[in-house]
Amino acid sequence: MFKSVYNKERFYNIDAVRLLVVIMIVYYHIIRSSYVRQFADVNIYQYLANNAAYAGFTGNAFLFMVSGYFLYFSILKCRESFLHFSLKKALRFWPTLCFAVLVTAILSLFGLIKFDIGQNILNLLFITKGSTGLTTRYTNLNVSWFVCSLFWSGLFYYAIFRLIKDQFTRNFVISLISYFGLVIYMNSSVRDSQVIFGFLIKGGTLAISLIGVGILFGNFLSEININTVNLQPITATILEIICIVYIVNGCIFNKFQETLLVPLLVSLTFFGLLILKRGWISSFLNHTYFSQIGKYAFSIYIMQDTCFVGIRYLWLNILGGAVKDCPIIMIIISISICVCIGVITYHLIEKPLANYCKQKLERE
Repeated sequence: MFKSVYNKERFYNIDAVRLLVVIMIVYYHIIRSSYVRQFADVNIYQYLANNAAYAGFTGNAFLFMVSGYFLYFSILKCRESFLHFSLKKALRFWPTLCFAVLVTAILSLFGLIKFDIGQNILNLLFITKGSTGLTTRYTNLNVSWFVCSLFWSGLFYYAIFRLIKDQFTRNFVISLISYFGLVIYMNSSVRDSQVIFGFLIKGGTLAISLIGVGILFGNFLSEININTVNLQPITATILEIICIVYIVNGCIFNKFQETLLVPLLVSLTFFGLLILKRGWISSFLNHTYFSQIGKYAFSIYIMQDTCFVGIRYLWLNILGGAVKDCPIIMIIISISICVCIGVITYHLIEKPLANYCKQKLERE
């Protein structure tokens, strides 16, 4: 059964794709940033900015579904109290988030960015505009909404698993939450950062819905024997290529003309193909090397806002000519800076503090 497979195997290909998805999100934030829009006379920037509307959406959607999938198996193996689970989740996210806030505060001392002490304290408590309705504005660390959404959604679904023991009833409740969450998200005309119905945040609604989808997907695969799935390598490879071409086309070259449900289904299909590991692409990526580079994804995601401060200064004050003459190179350099800072953060902050916190929790 799949449960035993899951416990013995690690999906290195998912680690690799998670890194690529985070880089896609970084690209989206760079190309849609205010300093890039100042070069509207450069056709390539205008073209990419107009066509990258769903790069961030698709990337975050994929990450939420993957998080929900692994959260499902994590909860099944977990026998600890709600408080202990909450503490473990908080300590997993908090060191890197705290470091990003600290770097933001240091940059503010040089006048490079404004720093709101009160709002950043709320960030450290996993309260931000993008995930809860308890605060009405973002800080300069906008990506904190992603961490906060993961944290509160994880606690929410852990509570559901502890309160509802019957599997059918639990799946039914999660299905309703995911369905109506997506309906609210797709039919709301406000921006992702705005409050709807007086207390829901549109971006946070997407998070809890798609994490629920990932949980249901994990439950579905745990009930079947994936070794009996009749999918030939050539067929799986063709499906992988179709998914990749669709995502790249939608995120870089053309806007999605369909409902948002289509890119969600494509992302979920591609995720399932990575789990099956029948196609040549997923098999190629399923190597320990790709896991080694995939581990940097979280730090890259969290540190991108602080990197943008330096990137903005680079674009506007140092490499003005190159910005117009070599636009693609400038985008590559900007993404590379975010990746390098993320790698450094992982080795200096995320990994050592994560190991320390894990050891402390195991001793208790």
